[in-house]
Amino acid sequence: MKIKILLLITLFFNGLWATTYENGEDASDWTISDNRPSGATVNSVVDNGNNVIEFNGSGVRNAYLLGDKRDSSDAWSNDEAKKIKWSMKFNKSFRISVFVETTKGPRVLYYDNRSSKSKRRTKIHYGLGSDSSNGEWKTITRDLESDIQEFESDNELEMVYGFEVRGNGMVDDILLFNSIVPPAIDPTTIPITIFD
Repeated sequence: MKIKILLLITLFFNGLWATTYENGEDASDWTISDNRPSGATVNSVVDNGNNVIEFNGSGVRNAYLLGDKRDSSDAWSNDEAKKIKWSMKFNKSFRISVFVETTKGPRVLYYDNRSSKSKRRTKIHYGLGSDSSNGEWKTITRDLESDIQEFESDNELEMVYGFEVRGNGMVDDILLFNSIVPPAIDPTTIPITIFD
């Protein structure tokens, strides 16, 4: 009896290509890293039929952290992946920060709804444009090492520690990877042919 090998290989390698840090199912791994002013909340909710993480507070004045800002027991400490992908839905200003270690020390890469890019000391900024906060779901993919090297060509990414959100909105499907991430596969919808 032979089962289509391609399906098995695809399912096996899907787990090796990416590490998922958030899939919207549970908000308990998030901390409110800036609760001034107080009253900020982070919850798992359903949006458009999917579980997602929702942030509510005083806009960009509050922050929500997954992982950590530096090496710690809460940090992702991922020293394999160079790329990040996440889905988000914002209708006002936001800031997504990714905390990393490089050969030249710690760096913060942050992404927002402006259209500029810049570097100031250890912070590297990339604007995703005003369309990124139009109230619709967007999937963002960034090559973290390339983003660093655009401003510091002789620097290399060593480790990714965490992911922080500022602003009221939603995120889902946060993952780190090294190569092309295949689309999500639902094995219950794929026909399997069995030969005798």
